[in-house]
Amino acid sequence: MNDWPRPHYFFAVKLPDETKSFLSRWVGGAFPKDWFGRWVHPLDYHITMAFLGNVKENKVKDFSLRMADMLKEETAFPLTLGETGYFGKKDSPRVFWAGVQDSPPLAELQRKIFRLCLDEGFRLDQKPFRPHITLARKGTEHLEPGSVVKPIHHPEGTPHTFFVEQVVLYKTARRESPKYQELVVMPLKK
Repeated sequence: MNDWPRPHYFFAVKLPDETKSFLSRWVGGAFPKDWFGRWVHPLDYHITMAFLGNVKENKVKDFSLRMADMLKEETAFPLTLGETGYFGKKDSPRVFWAGVQDSPPLAELQRKIFRLCLDEGFRLDQKPFRPHITLARKGTEHLEPGSVVKPIHHPEGTPHTFFVEQVVLYKTARRESPKYQELVVMPLKK
């Protein structure tokens, strides 16, 4: 049986359901749907910490036990949404995302997760960590250049803050929606 495309695996910060709902409502009210070709299902919102790619599931599930041991010593921390942005050309962005405000605890957590994955022998992308939540892909000709960058806030103008309390090992299921399956949930210390 041909299982192409093969699933990919990654470790990510799990967003609380309340944050996913808020972000989905906010994006729906702030941006026209026809600006991007593919919008991410709100249940798939996350912040990737280490993308493992196409690896053997049993290897990564076994490794996640080591990851969980490390993470149970890490303390949960607050994180605040920042503004939207994009990757790619200004007139044709390929990824539209929600950013977060600068967070030394998030950067340190990512560094530890990344290091443990490297120590285990996983090949990881060496680009600098740019924490973001992917919202959509494939900008269209309807897109107004430069208008995709907006601060994210509640109607009264206050920022949205949530607690980072869990890291999850996700598996992609590309033909499904939502397309990310939680394999292992690893709590941080509260």
